[in-house]
Amino acid sequence: MSSKWSDFFTLLQEASKHPNRSSFAKNKRNAYNAAKKAGLLDSFFPATNWTMWKTIKEAEKFHSRSAFRKASPVAFAAMERNGLLDAFFARWQQEDKLVRNAAALMPTMRELEALEKTWK
Repeated sequence: MSSKWSDFFTLLQEASKHPNRSSFAKNKRNAYNAAKKAGLLDSFFPATNWTMWKTIKEAEKFHSRSAFRKASPVAFAAMERNGLLDAFFARWQQEDKLVRNAAALMPTMRELEALEKTWK
């Protein structure tokens, strides 16, 4: 008898219900394991190259650095590694995003362009 997860399209349909690999692994362990064994995880969930602009766009979704770190650990690490984390999420920040954006010492566009050239 064949497994329900041996069919590519069934796996694809199940994987498409999840935003990322960890959600897929947590909620549908057997389907995740079947996709991993078949080498399909990279095609279902391609790796994101966290450029500076993608990282900033992702960070704008969160009110705090801890929420950002929990939801997007790789983007958080890229922002931290490149020294942009403290500028974007001031340690004394307010919960209100508008107040935070107004009060934080955001880098200028010229500084961001210079940082983009050295982004790791």
